[in-house]
Amino acid sequence: MQIKELSLFLRDRIHKVIVITHCYPPKYCGVCWIDGVKTYYLPFPVITTNIVFPNFLTDYPEAKRILLEEKIDVIHTHQSTSPLGLSFGMQGYHLGMRVVHT
Repeated sequence: MQIKELSLFLRDRIHKVIVITHCYPPKYCGVCWIDGVKTYYLPFPVITTNIVFPNFLTDYPEAKRILLEEKIDVIHTHQSTSPLGLSFGMQGYHLGMRVVHT
């Protein structure tokens, strides 16, 4: 809920917002537009509810591709136990982008 509310708040203030998370088959996979926010549902295996295997071999290259392709300038990662958030935050840092972690 926090990520959805924040993304809608920023979208309403004319910011480009992109949400990146892992997929929830069968309904949420690939790239979708939800309430005017581009959302990437990445196909990383989920162990249990909202927990994925940390895998820098797949996460890290995908993070770089999306960050550069979307011309991201600020990355907000959420939840310290999220391997996906850590991959995107670290990749953004190495690309010289601003990273905020809550």
